[in-house]
Amino acid sequence: MKKLIIITLISIAFASCGSKDEPNILKLDPNAMISIKPAYGASKAPAFVKVTDTHLSALDIVKQTTIIQYNFNNLKWERVFESNQRDTVSSTPCLKMYGVDIINQDGNYVPDFIESADCILIKFNLHAPAGAPRDTLGYIPNSTIRSAQIIIKQAYENKDEALMIKTFNEAFTFIPITGAEYKTLKAQNLQ
Repeated sequence: MKKLIIITLISIAFASCGSKDEPNILKLDPNAMISIKPAYGASKAPAFVKVTDTHLSALDIVKQTTIIQYNFNNLKWERVFESNQRDTVSSTPCLKMYGVDIINQDGNYVPDFIESADCILIKFNLHAPAGAPRDTLGYIPNSTIRSAQIIIKQAYENKDEALMIKTFNEAFTFIPITGAEYKTLKAQNLQ
């Protein structure tokens, strides 16, 4: 009887130790993508029509965006969009980032993009020399990033892959803008 009690206590001790030390890891589908779509009502025209002389249509923004630039920990980060990261055939065109930009291949939360600010979509020649001109085509409002961050962190903590994938597909939206307009928004702290 004494051996049975000791074995039971040891089993309970091992079971409780394993659950405390286990990190909060969420393994996502390695092919998970983050969609960056035009914001609802961001333009009055259909996605395939040029909006104005200064703003491109959503489709043109998706086709022409070279990088997304954002600030994290007071540093500027940039990610390039390759051809497979552009959805130009759906009724709502969108840019795609990889899910590992938020939850890496080991299942760990990566704050760089999701906790960033000042996300802008930029067009420029990747082979141009440093300092070559860049065109700002659109931006993701900081409030959009913060809202997505709250949902994604909660989904990560709860290991809720379905909510995370839904958020990846629906939460990130961009608004067409020029560089001058974005500078004005930023100066007024409205971005």
